[in-house]
Amino acid sequence: MSAILIIDDDADHRRVLKYLLQTMYPGVSLDEHSSALAAEADYLDDIQKYDLVIADNVVAGQDSMGWVRSVLAQYPGKPAFIILSSVTDMNPMIAQQMVIAIKQGVSNFHFKQKLDMERFVSDISGVMDEVVAHERGQGKADEEEDPQVAYEAYKKSLEETSSDVGLALEMVQGHRQWPFTIDGILSGNAIMGGYYRILAYLGEDNTASTFKAREPNSEEPIALKIINRIRMTDQAVPESFDKNFRVIADLNHPNIVRLLNYEVIDNRMMVAMEFLQGGRLDGKLGQNQLEEGLAIRYFRQLLAGMSELHKLGLELHQLIPRQIMFRDEQTLVITQIGLINSLHALSEIAGDWPLPFSTPVYTTPENVQKMPTDFRSDVYLAGLIGYEMMAGKPPFYGGSDQDILYAHAAEPVPALPNGTHPANELLQEMLHKIPDSRPQNATEALKLMDQLVR
Repeated sequence: MSAILIIDDDADHRRVLKYLLQTMYPGVSLDEHSSALAAEADYLDDIQKYDLVIADNVVAGQDSMGWVRSVLAQYPGKPAFIILSSVTDMNPMIAQQMVIAIKQGVSNFHFKQKLDMERFVSDISGVMDEVVAHERGQGKADEEEDPQVAYEAYKKSLEETSSDVGLALEMVQGHRQWPFTIDGILSGNAIMGGYYRILAYLGEDNTASTFKAREPNSEEPIALKIINRIRMTDQAVPESFDKNFRVIADLNHPNIVRLLNYEVIDNRMMVAMEFLQGGRLDGKLGQNQLEEGLAIRYFRQLLAGMSELHKLGLELHQLIPRQIMFRDEQTLVITQIGLINSLHALSEIAGDWPLPFSTPVYTTPENVQKMPTDFRSDVYLAGLIGYEMMAGKPPFYGGSDQDILYAHAAEPVPALPNGTHPANELLQEMLHKIPDSRPQNATEALKLMDQLVR
């Protein structure tokens, strides 16, 4: 049986990693250790029984790397080591430690707070792939089951759970801002406001942490958002927020998320909304290029929802694929509706707090040049999403962040790969560098789409 050891003095981190690895590799033997490590390689009995050790580089205030190097020197080849460092920033000492560790046989060195999930999962997968392949070679696979079939099933299981791995490790970084614990979430005992039961963590962007929850006496799940970086100074809520929230809550537009309730709980703004089960747009875009008819349908729905918000006088300010979800396979839903900005005036945040800014791939020429934004900026953001749905990639995404920002401000928009695509002309107008040359709001863009795309 495969065996993995977790060494970390952070109980939350051990708990989450153990939970994840059990999900990724059912049946694997998992042990954990929390105390500082001595220099002797045999500090832990039978260290060679483990196929993989995931360890923090500092345990209980002591450097654990000396012990790791001692084990690698005494038992080359097994176990494999992956180091997860709690240090937030690279410094010369850590850089040197990382290089030496990798040269001496550590599989890789990661930083918890800046974790590249794809690379981290790939590292774990690489070790466990070798274990599975070795066991197959030793004849330990089930004689009644085709080894190749079992191996492919294992790989598929890993791919399906990798997003859960990412979400759970995000919890390690974000939970200290929440009014409940990771242990509460995993055990089903996390409660928000005394009555919302937290069922699962769904993810985080730069505006909110989102949870699947359930109201008392209801079997229907809801989505619960805890607004990030906002601490209300008292129970008062800006009148503009309250007014706009109630207007949107009264809507029944198929392409706008349904708002249910908001509350200030423990000085945190909490928003309850419908739970969408159809997945996120970034997931669909990550799989492959959308079929042309489906891409056009989704793009039109995006403009229809944005048009409704513009008619209400609401600017989105920000739009990225993960903020666009699906009620079902056919219905696109905007979940980012721009209400957070009216909360800034009552926030306890010290210093300058800019409007939400996502990644350079999804910004506007106005943001790059630090100019005011308006509905025409939303039109540009919608154009970026529409282009990616049609082309399978954003118009500007290669190179450094500065290269991408410069492209938004100065470089022409490339035509769609299909030069005769009916949406080409519309996207060129929506992505014009000069706001006056774009459709002035989403309603105008929607009319143009209906004229150009049939």
